[in-house]
Amino acid sequence: MADENNSILVGITGGIGSGKSAVASILREHGLTVLDADIIASEITEQDGAVRTEFRRLFGDGIFRSDNTLDRAAVARLVFGETPEHSSRLRAMNRITHPRVLDRLRAEIEAVAASGAKVITVDIALLFETGLADAFDYVVLVTATEAARIQRVMQRAGLTEEQIRFRMKSQDTDEHKKSFADFVIENNGSIDNLRKAAEFLAETLPLLPPKPHDDESDGEES
Repeated sequence: MADENNSILVGITGGIGSGKSAVASILREHGLTVLDADIIASEITEQDGAVRTEFRRLFGDGIFRSDNTLDRAAVARLVFGETPEHSSRLRAMNRITHPRVLDRLRAEIEAVAASGAKVITVDIALLFETGLADAFDYVVLVTATEAARIQRVMQRAGLTEEQIRFRMKSQDTDEHKKSFADFVIENNGSIDNLRKAAEFLAETLPLLPPKPHDDESDGEES
């Protein structure tokens, strides 16, 4: 959906703690446009009155602080867990937020494409889970061992191992996603190794052509 000006659309994805946002940051440093689905989702949940109303109906007043900002930790406790109620609340939350996030992403992608950007990348955790892989010309998957991911998130976010594993269960497995990705970066080494891989990607992506869509590949009948 970004090929009007010969732009290519690239999805950067990976599970929690994989390092996908670090890769996206390095691509940004090298001049590539990077849109962040998590930032868009955060803006929507803070600024969209309809979303906040639906959240209040779904989760109650306890998810809002005294200053009326959203308590994301409180929401996380309600949607990530081992019970069917956790899963049900997560699905309900996603039904509220995902369509709005996708609408915003689509609008921002179209605006960037119209400006003449050659490569547009989107940092999006749930690319496969939301069925969006076919919307991208290329998909970059960042992976890491489960142990490495857990350690990173514990250090970064102060979550317990159990809390992290609940979040992992809400995402598809790396092994399944690898079969659909165009590029795979294994982030089990040093930050220098990750930077080298991301810099190679930054050099390679602008050289790639847009992938033909179905309507472009259909030839005329003879």
